[in-house]
Amino acid sequence: MNVWEIFRFLAVGGTGAALYFFGALVLNKFGLLPQLASFIAYAALVPCMYAAQRVVTFKSKEPILASFFKYVLTQAASLLTSYLLPFLLFRNGHISPAMSFALVLVVTACLNYFLLKFWTFRKTVGLQNRQPR
Repeated sequence: MNVWEIFRFLAVGGTGAALYFFGALVLNKFGLLPQLASFIAYAALVPCMYAAQRVVTFKSKEPILASFFKYVLTQAASLLTSYLLPFLLFRNGHISPAMSFALVLVVTACLNYFLLKFWTFRKTVGLQNRQPR
């Protein structure tokens, strides 16, 4: 397990998560339903987060178009999560919008790390430099 990779993922993802969280709160304060505020805030971050995760976190050598396509599919799963969790939890009166946004952060972070590491950005600088045994 690469501790520095996890640290970079958390730093890049933490920055994106903070932008998402406050963006969703602002959109919600301007009158958007929690699920729409969550979805729009998340979707708006996809292009810049792709670049940061590809270059900074995983140092990927995957072809850009192929990895971006996989990244978009990975984010589609997270976008669906970012819509459904607030919809199901807030609408049914279980938790506040802010708590549902926080839950989205945790669930999507776990989902993203595993999909990005083992599918989207499989070819990394570290794997290229390994010697066969």
